[in-house]
Amino acid sequence: MENRTTGFLIAYEVKDCEDKVKGFGVFAKQDIAKGTTIWRPTSLIKKLSLEEVYVRLESMTPEEAQIFLKHAFVMPSEDDKLCINPTDDGRFTNHSSNPNEYVPEGGKEAFAARNIKAGEELTIDYSGLASPQWYKELCHKYGVMSTDEVVEFERKRSC
Repeated sequence: MENRTTGFLIAYEVKDCEDKVKGFGVFAKQDIAKGTTIWRPTSLIKKLSLEEVYVRLESMTPEEAQIFLKHAFVMPSEDDKLCINPTDDGRFTNHSSNPNEYVPEGGKEAFAARNIKAGEELTIDYSGLASPQWYKELCHKYGVMSTDEVVEFERKRSC
């Protein structure tokens, strides 16, 4: 997969994950030291009102809507907006309950939580994201897990 406009500050690639449930993932192409700034979204994240979300979804096929929602999220501070980053490969960063990236509360950057080896998938913890009822209903309508459901699914799989 070719790179697009991105907020990543390290060498990486987007490719299929071995775990097919995840789909694509972001993988380090270099060793990354703990504390290194990995990602900075700058202006790549767009925040859509509920009205804008519904208008966009109505113009999409069901498959396009699934992809759109799989790569979207809701910030706890603005649970009436859907965040998308359609040109940023950060949208392919998967959840882990033991992530190797972290975003400080209220932060606008992601850092290496520990040393990361080249070839390792970059992951974050989705449990800090919001899953308001409107978002859950949209996800269910299009057959997509909401971020809180992804967290619970992974928790059950790792037990």
